[in-house]
Amino acid sequence: MLLPIKWAKEYVDIDNYIMDICDKVTLTGSHVESIEKLGTNIKNIVIGKILEIYRHENSKKLWITKVDIGNEIVQIVTAAQNLQQFDYVPVAKVNSTLADNTQIKEAKLAGEISQGMFCSYKELGYPDSVIPKEYKDGVLRIFDENIVLGTDIREILDLDDTVVEFEITPNRPDCLSIVGISREIAASFNKKLNEINIKDLKNINNSSSLLEINISSDNCKRYSASIIKDVKIEESNRKMQNYLLNSGIRPINNIVDLTNFLMLELGQPLHAFDLDKLEGNITIRNAFEGEKVVTLDDIERTLSSDDMLICDDVKPIAIAGVMGLKNSEIDSNTKNILIESAFFTNKAIKLTSKRLGLKSEASIRYEKGLTSEHTVNVLSRFLYLLERYVDCKIESVFDVKREEFIPTKIEFDPNLVKRLLGVEIDNSEILNYLDLLEIKTEVKNNYIYCTIPYFRTDLSIQEDIVEEIGRLYGFSNLNPTPILAPNT
Repeated sequence: MLLPIKWAKEYVDIDNYIMDICDKVTLTGSHVESIEKLGTNIKNIVIGKILEIYRHENSKKLWITKVDIGNEIVQIVTAAQNLQQFDYVPVAKVNSTLADNTQIKEAKLAGEISQGMFCSYKELGYPDSVIPKEYKDGVLRIFDENIVLGTDIREILDLDDTVVEFEITPNRPDCLSIVGISREIAASFNKKLNEINIKDLKNINNSSSLLEINISSDNCKRYSASIIKDVKIEESNRKMQNYLLNSGIRPINNIVDLTNFLMLELGQPLHAFDLDKLEGNITIRNAFEGEKVVTLDDIERTLSSDDMLICDDVKPIAIAGVMGLKNSEIDSNTKNILIESAFFTNKAIKLTSKRLGLKSEASIRYEKGLTSEHTVNVLSRFLYLLERYVDCKIESVFDVKREEFIPTKIEFDPNLVKRLLGVEIDNSEILNYLDLLEIKTEVKNNYIYCTIPYFRTDLSIQEDIVEEIGRLYGFSNLNPTPILAPNT
C-alpha cells in the first residue's frame, strides 16, 4: 500500500520528520517496506505558458514556440504534436535536470535556437503504468489557469512529496486505505483523525420507480447506488490526479478518477456505469455456467456459476467485485451515470479472481474482507466530492440490504493486560488507547465493554484488545519476562 505523505496529512495533523513517522508506526505493527522521496533529481523545471506556436519553416515535424516562464520569455523548438497556444506546460530551462539525470542545454534545431524543452510524464519520472493514455507520446498539459508561471514543477505535481510503502497483513483490510494508515499514524502519535466531510443523504429521492435493484446472489449482502445526471466528462483537478499518480493509479477522467480516489482513501471499491447504456433495472446474480463477457481490458472471459454478475434487464454489465464490462464503461460521451458501492463476500471474489487470473485494485480489497456498513458511508463521501468538483445533478440514492450489520462487542477484563503483557497499565491509559482506535468503551463492574468499529473486522476476542493496547503502549517498552512453569 502506497501512502503519499501529503495525502495522509489531510487526515492527521502531523509535522514530524518522515523517519520519525515511519519508525513510530513500525513499532506499532505497520511494517514499512520502502520510502521514496519523489522528484529528487528534477532541477530547474518550471511551469510555463505557450504564447505563440507555429510550424518550423524547414521541418514538417518541428514547431517553434514562445513561452512565458514567469521572469522571461524563451523560444523552444519542439516535435510534440499535442500542444496549443495558451497551454500550461512543464518547461525544462537551460541547465535543468530531468528525472533520469539528463542535463538540458541550449541547442539549435534545424537552424533555430531552442532555450530548453517541454516535458512529458516520463521525463518527469513517472512509470509507464500510470501515464494517462492521451499523454503517452506527448507533453504533459496542465489545465489550471490559476498557476503562477515560473513555479517549480515539483510543487505543481506534488513531486516534492515522499511516498511510503506499507506491508499490509491479511488481517488488516482497513489499512488498504489512506485513511486506514492515517488512523494508525494518528493513534501512534496520540492524535485523532480530522473529520471527513460527507453528503447528507436524507433528503435525496430513493424511489424504486426510478430504478429497481434486485439481489439474487447470496454473495452480495448490500448494494448501494446513486443516479447522477448532467455530468461533463473531463480531466480531474490537478490535486486529485497527483494523489492518484503518486499512489500508482493512472488518471482516466473525472468520474473514474473519483471512484479510484475513494477506493484509495477509504478502502471501498466503487464502480461507475454509463446510465444511458443500461437497459432496465439492476440485478445481482450468479453467472450461468459458460456465460461469456468482455471486460474493460477487451478480453472475452468465460464464467462459471460461482462467479457473480451485475446485470441490467438485458445483459451483464460487470463481474461483481472484479471488473466492469466494455458495454457500460464511462467514455467522453457519457452524460448520466449510475455509481455502485456494494458489499460482496471475500470468498466469492477470491475464487472468481483466482480462476479468471484477473486481479484488480477492487478485487484485492474485496478478497481481504470488507464490511457492509461501509457502502453508504463511502457513497456519501463520493457524492460530497462529486458536487464539489463536478457540475452535475444527484437524482437519487438506493440502498438494498440482505442483512443488518451488527457491531462486534467484547467484554474485556483489564487484568488480562498484566497477565499477557507483563506490565501494569492504568485503566485511563487503556481507555485512551482504545479511543484513539475508535473503539467505543463503557466501564462496568471493573470490566471494559468494547464496541468494535465496523472497519476493524479483525477484532473479536479479549486477546485482540490486549494486542491493540500493547501496540500503542509499544511492544519495545515491554520487559522480557521468563516463562514460569510449575515443576511436576
